[in-house]
Order: sequence, then structure tokens, then C-alpha cells
Amino acid sequence: MTDLTKKFSFIIPIYNTGIEIIEKCICSILGQRINNFEIILVNDGSSDKVIDDFCKELESTESGLIYIYQENQGSAVARNKGLDMATGDYIFFVDADDTLVEESFQKYLNLSEEVEITCFDYLITDGQNSTNYSLNSKMDLSNHKNRLYANIMYKPGVLDDFAFGAIWGKCFSRQFLEKNNIRFRPELRKTQDRIFMLEAFLHSSNILYLPIPFYNYHVNPNSITHVKNFKMLDYCERLINCFNDLVEQYPELKKDSKYFTYNIFQEMLLLTYLNKYSDFPSKIYVSEITKIYKRFKLDEGLREINYQDFNNSGEKIKLFLYKNRFFRVLKYYYSRVK
Repeated sequence: MTDLTKKFSFIIPIYNTGIEIIEKCICSILGQRINNFEIILVNDGSSDKVIDDFCKELESTESGLIYIYQENQGSAVARNKGLDMATGDYIFFVDADDTLVEESFQKYLNLSEEVEITCFDYLITDGQNSTNYSLNSKMDLSNHKNRLYANIMYKPGVLDDFAFGAIWGKCFSRQFLEKNNIRFRPELRKTQDRIFMLEAFLHSSNILYLPIPFYNYHVNPNSITHVKNFKMLDYCERLINCFNDLVEQYPELKKDSKYFTYNIFQEMLLLTYLNKYSDFPSKIYVSEITKIYKRFKLDEGLREINYQDFNNSGEKIKLFLYKNRFFRVLKYYYSRVK
């Protein structure tokens, strides 16, 4: 068992996740051999009653496991409910289809009470191949907050494009989150992680990075981030409005905010009018994308982004196509490379 006296809370939102997948996730936590912990499962209104029955059975048999059911309100509300229930000194957010690296806690023994956010290495896996992402050396990031903000806002190449904008692979002091009232925005169904992480880093004065492989992020090709979904138009508008409010409140974010808007805009179009499964006639999708440009003042934002910001030739080509509104070429481009 690890010699950790502090209590750890693992918050896992569930929505129509397969039982075998949930089991793997939970077993990866139980296998860490932690002395003092709780696992909080929040079922966000899954339609399959088998999931509810399974989680209730788990709660009755596994010490330290807490199960909560709520009507479908989104993962932001589910995570907030988990935070409200948590009693641990430290919080981990885990997605139900992901796992922790085996015995990663064994390497995480010297926990400083002053550290408010600890960031770990992670692996991205598609079920066959895994890629480890690491900055290689232990770092005190407290004096590099502007670089963290830039990284989260998608500025290319900052901190090796490490996933500081993701909530997974991080350990948060619960006292820190409570003191600063840091919560997920219920209105956000998309990219809520990045808003949460921006607010967390903005308030934190003690941020640590440890080169310890900790989290397995499992890529799901059928997730909302890959499948055509026209609800994303409203989701992204809410996200951009929320982000703009944050930039107005914290002027230090302004300089690199253009990258955030550009990336969210790309995601919006990839899941809607430029999605390879979208069958709108070109006249229609060109007209609709033109309206989006006007609605979000995208020409103005695109003018501020330079080709030399990107090292990747593919990204430079995409920027050229967006700047010049070559929507038909973009549609063809995405159908070939995505």
C-alpha cells in the first residue's frame, strides 16, 4: 500500500458507458493500492437501466465507492455533483472510458500540501498503439502561467502542445477548488475542460508538473468529437461567449485568445458543414459557413493569425484556406485527411 495519509477522491461521470469499460476504469483505480480514497460515480441519466443496476451493486459491495444518479444534464453538472459530494483532500477527474497507469501512485509518494495542481504524463491509446506524452523533467510551473494559458488556448508549440487544457491527468487540492469556487460551467457541453483549467491556473500560485506516466486516455472514434453533430453550433457559440467573458475579466488572456477562437471554429465546422458525412449541396454549406464567419467576426480574427505561427505545413494550408474562404476545397481536404 502507498504511504499516503491524505484522502483522494476520484470523480467519474458516466453516460451510456459499457459495463466492461466502467469495470476497467474502476479496477485501474482500485489496483493503485491507495490507503484512503473514494470513487464517486455520477450517472448522467444513462438510458440503459443495466448501468444503473450495475453501479448500485458496485456501491453495495465496494468500500469507498459512492454512486449518484441524475437526470441527463451533461458531464459538467455531473462533475460538479461529484465535487459537492467529495470529502477527499485531493481530487482526480477520470473519464469512464479511460484508466490509470498501473501502480502510478507508487511513484507519487512525496505530496506537498502547498501544491494546488499537479500535472502528470499521459498516454493516448487507440486500443492497439499507445503514445506517451511527457515534458521529461520535473517543473515548477507557477512562474510559467502565461505559457500555460497560451497552451490551453491552442497556441501552437507552447510547452510541446502538452494537454494542460485537459482535466484528466491532474490532481487538484480540494481546498484550493473550494476556496476559489472553481466549478464546471453547466451551460457548456463542449471543451468545458479548457475553461475549467484556465480558471484553475489563473487562481493557482503553486503548480507542479511530474514526469510520471499516470493516465491512459482512450481514443473513441465514435465520440461526439468525431461524429457529425449540428448541436455543436449552439454549443460552440456558448463556449466562445463564455471564453470572451473570461478574457474580458482577465486581460492577460487577450494576446493568445485568437488561437482559441480559431480552433473552436474549426471544430465547429468539422462536426457540421465540413464534416465528411454532411451531404448539403455546396451552395447551401458555403452560404451557411459565410453566415458563421459574419456572426463570429472570423475574418477579423483570422487576419491576426500568421502562417509562421505554425511549423506544420498542413496547418499552414488550412489557415490559407480559411483566410480565403475556400470552403469547397476545405470540404474536400477534410474528406481526404480525416
